[in-house]
Amino acid sequence: MNNHPNNYDLALFTGFNTDKKSIYLDINGTHLFVIGTSGSGKSVLLKTMVLYLLKTSMAKLYVYDCKNDGDFDIFKQNIKIYHEANDMLKHVDEVEALRVLRSDDKKENKGFEPIVIFIDEASYSLVIRSY
Repeated sequence: MNNHPNNYDLALFTGFNTDKKSIYLDINGTHLFVIGTSGSGKSVLLKTMVLYLLKTSMAKLYVYDCKNDGDFDIFKQNIKIYHEANDMLKHVDEVEALRVLRSDDKKENKGFEPIVIFIDEASYSLVIRSY
C-alpha cells in the first residue's frame, strides 16, 4: 500500500490512514479474491472497484456477471458485461497469452495497457455448467 497512486501503474483507493492521507492498493500483476457470505457486499465492492478504475485508469476491463442478475448493468455504456463461462475462459486464455508475450518482451510491461478481470459469482457459473 502507498499514499500516492502515481507510484503504481494500477492502484485502487482503499481509504485513509490515521493522518487522513489517501491509501492505495497496488493491484498491478496481482490476483485479488473477494470472499464473503451472501449479502456481505462483495458485488458492491467489485462495482466500486470497476467504477474507480473506469474513472482513473486506462486499464482494459473485463467484467463477468455470471449470475446475470443485472448487478453490473450500470456499466453497460462504458464496457461490455459478459455472462457466459465460455467468454470468461476465452478471455482468461487471451490475457495469459498476453502475459507471456509481455514477459518475453523484456520491457517489464512498459507501455502496455493494463488488463483487469472482474468475475462476480464465478461459482454460480461453474455450478450451472456442471448440469
